[in-house]
Amino acid sequence: MTLSLAGTMTSFSLQHVARPSIRRRTKDDVLRVLRERVYQRRHRLMAYFTKLDRTRKGSVWKIEWVEAMRNVLNSDLPWFFLRSYLVAEDDDGRIWYSLFLVKFHNKLQSLWLNDWINSARDRLIQQQRANHRSQYVANAFNKSLVSYNEFCSVMRAIDYTMSDGQLFQLFVHFDERGTGFIDGHKFVQMLSESTSAHVGSDPLRWDLEAMEQLQCVVIQGRGQLPYLFKVNSKDCVLSKETFMWGLEQLGRGMRKQLTQKQKERIYEYLLERAPSRVVLFGQFLFMTTVFDNHTMGNSTIDVADINLVAYCLRNCSFSMFLKE
Repeated sequence: MTLSLAGTMTSFSLQHVARPSIRRRTKDDVLRVLRERVYQRRHRLMAYFTKLDRTRKGSVWKIEWVEAMRNVLNSDLPWFFLRSYLVAEDDDGRIWYSLFLVKFHNKLQSLWLNDWINSARDRLIQQQRANHRSQYVANAFNKSLVSYNEFCSVMRAIDYTMSDGQLFQLFVHFDERGTGFIDGHKFVQMLSESTSAHVGSDPLRWDLEAMEQLQCVVIQGRGQLPYLFKVNSKDCVLSKETFMWGLEQLGRGMRKQLTQKQKERIYEYLLERAPSRVVLFGQFLFMTTVFDNHTMGNSTIDVADINLVAYCLRNCSFSMFLKE
């Protein structure tokens, strides 16, 4: 991955004097890869930023941000230069790391993530009561600011089966202000007062790990996707049978598998947003592309746009920061 990204950066440098359209396309490719890498390792970055945040402000200095990106992403890129394309700084020149990490997402998450969070939240409540951990949680969270690493340590004591990705999603859900900390007192009160109010809210039993792995295989195998889904430039329509076949092929690279009902629901979700009730391959690419939530929230792009392939392969997420 590092070599691939370094090669793209080298290509960008060589083409810097070439036509503006070529420079822009190469720059978009570089930033798209960076966006995907941050998304895939956002839980590791959160843990690293939390260790650097000794003042517990929820922010780090620019040089600390550079250190985290270099070490966690295992890539010696010019991060100090690249930060202007990825993050914003406050008036003091500090970077709010939680807001930086939570903005990366894909459009498919709106189908399943809320259902999974409700289910995971209920499971957490049941586990801490079944394991008689209520007092332990109350003591550990008896403070206003609970960091990500502190949260993970306590949650693993309640349920050791929780993955890093699950812990990250739960933490950012409870971090309502996006400061990189949760209110310990409020969290304990939630656990003590809540009941399983969301029973039945996740009928398909979405698995965060499976959906994260689907995202990863799409990123890693982008060049093979047309072959796996049996599409080409002249025929890019995805019938239900073709789509199911493609997902089955992608599943060979996944440790956890999607259920048949989950696959069917994904196709239905695409179909509901498809122009003329026809699912195009470009729409699947669009829905599984990692975007910057802040930019996409203000975008007028329509999922039914016929030029989705070209759109999603551009780095539209950071277009506001692009400098020619």
